[in-house]
Amino acid sequence: MGLPPEVSGSQCPNDGGDAVWQARSLLNWVLLGNIQFSDSCYSSARIAPDSSNATEPHLVKVYPNPNSGSFTVEYDVSCSSNAKFEVTDLTGKKLAVYSLQVHPGIIQVNLEGFANGVYLYKVICDEAVADSGKLIITR
Repeated sequence: MGLPPEVSGSQCPNDGGDAVWQARSLLNWVLLGNIQFSDSCYSSARIAPDSSNATEPHLVKVYPNPNSGSFTVEYDVSCSSNAKFEVTDLTGKKLAVYSLQVHPGIIQVNLEGFANGVYLYKVICDEAVADSGKLIITR
């Protein structure tokens, strides 16, 4: 599904920042996730491939997903500065931010106080979004 250029969700997230991610979140929510964005931009962040699927690069693994609010984040970043793991609601409001070291690692995240629902996460590397996905909390 193509979007006109004046719709901020169709802009490059690296150029538009949080506003683009918020627009995309809202569009995905309104269209029940039936929209795909074909970015015509490139991130300066280098992404290490996930060994389970060498054809698509993945920077982060979140498991279990769905979860009860407690989960593991396994990451492999190659940034020139520290990276961040951010959790937002579907409107793009930041709910939690975790610092990641500049090498492969694992962190435990506890969002047990969050309500059941769908949340979004993204990994910021060198001030650009290097990876993102959905996170489901259910009890």
